[in-house]
Amino acid sequence: MNDRIRIDASDVARAPEAPVMPSAAPRAGGAPEGGEVFGSVAGIAAGPGAQAKGAFVRSPKFLFPVAGLVAALVSSLLTDGLGGYGGYEERMEEAPLWIPLVFMASFSSLLTMAIAAADDLASGAFGRASIFGSIGFVGGLISGVIALFAGGLVMMLVSGLVASGVETEPEGLRLLFLITLMRAPAWCVVGLLCGVVVGALGRSWRRVLLGALGGAVGGLVGGLTFDPIGYVLSGGTLEGSAWISRLVGLALTGVGTGFAIAFAESAAKQVWLAIERGRLVGKQFILYRNPTMIGASYGNDVFLFKDPSVQQQHARIVKRGGGYTVEASPGALLRVNGQPVVSRTIQSGDTLQVGETLMRFHARA
Repeated sequence: MNDRIRIDASDVARAPEAPVMPSAAPRAGGAPEGGEVFGSVAGIAAGPGAQAKGAFVRSPKFLFPVAGLVAALVSSLLTDGLGGYGGYEERMEEAPLWIPLVFMASFSSLLTMAIAAADDLASGAFGRASIFGSIGFVGGLISGVIALFAGGLVMMLVSGLVASGVETEPEGLRLLFLITLMRAPAWCVVGLLCGVVVGALGRSWRRVLLGALGGAVGGLVGGLTFDPIGYVLSGGTLEGSAWISRLVGLALTGVGTGFAIAFAESAAKQVWLAIERGRLVGKQFILYRNPTMIGASYGNDVFLFKDPSVQQQHARIVKRGGGYTVEASPGALLRVNGQPVVSRTIQSGDTLQVGETLMRFHARA
């Protein structure tokens, strides 16, 4: 009896591929090999395409303008839709003081609330978003009242200068220029104070200054385009209802303020963590404070939630001299470039693993 086994070409073609054994050794540059498992994120796609998509959706350059646009639409509905602001203009009647007050205060409060909460809402941190949004709403409400009276003072000043320098009432493009000149400072104040409130939530004077700068620029751009839009849409006149002008002007102001705040922060960032694996893949945390706290608690600078393996205060990044050191809290598991550490000096390009989240550390020279 012949017990020898014969294998021909067809058998080889049907043979399964040999399994690839996982490797725990990190690759050059600090990134782990594909076989190393980080908590429950092994199934998460972390290729360049997935990261790019996540980075776009979670980026403040996308979130903040969208938040500003939503705030503008809601504010327009409140003032022109429910408040009937445009109706007074169509009847050539002066609107009661409460209408422009609601107009400015509602837009400012909604704008600041939306931008303050946008980042955490997109991340699913609804508790933290409600806290930041509430603070933003109150701060924006105060900002709107300040902006309204600041705009009124500027309007009185410009009107007085015009009245003393000309003998006839300005009209046409000259009137448009004067109205734009009077309105722009108020919107600049709205954007500036919005940026201050958003920056203050980061508990960093540097972020406050960047937010103020971005907000002021965005608000000024919106204020300068507000009346010219109405002038063009009305066929070269300043008469009739300006609800379309307000709607477009608010939208530009909201989008411009949101983008300007985000752009100012992004352009000036020096040190940040980019999430490459985990629940927040694509998100970036700009490091403003020293030390930077990492953990599950709302009060952390890098907030990693809904991960039972992350402690309330899991780790921190400390700047000492010209370098940075990451330190694990007692009993907390922290990996740098795939290796468990308690404390280690890190450089730009190193990876940090906290629970299910893998982050890459970036520092500009």
